[in-house]
Amino acid sequence: MGVAQIAALLGGLVVWSLGEYILHRWGFHHTRTDPLTSLVAREHRIHHREPLRTSRGLRFMAWLAVGASAAPLLLIGGVGWALWAGWWLGYTAYDRIHWRAHHRSSPNRYETWVRAGHRRHHDGHPRRNYGVTSALWDQVFRTRVPRTAGVRASTPT
Repeated sequence: MGVAQIAALLGGLVVWSLGEYILHRWGFHHTRTDPLTSLVAREHRIHHREPLRTSRGLRFMAWLAVGASAAPLLLIGGVGWALWAGWWLGYTAYDRIHWRAHHRSSPNRYETWVRAGHRRHHDGHPRRNYGVTSALWDQVFRTRVPRTAGVRASTPT
């Protein structure tokens, strides 16, 4: 793997982290009435009410959608493949970390930190802390709830 492919792989991870933030903030928490956004937002509201309820079918469909959405990059060649691989790795890490945040104890400091931020999102700050695997974009877009912030009464998502 050359320098360009390594850079593209890392770029794919960064692009995924931004995609994760955008999807969560404007897709999962959006209030538009178009059918697709409404379906995704409805499923996400159920997730907020019942975080341990995880539909394997829904996760699988999301996995396919993420893969298919980045698939045109494969036509570019080696750099496209590497960019796609970074995107795919980012999504796979997100899916695993998000699932573990709700179902397992955190095995390391990183996942403990991620879990704490995600808990603040679920427990009283649904319009904040959209990043699950990173707080970078919450910092950039000023939607991060600091660690010192208490949990407040739940608000509609």
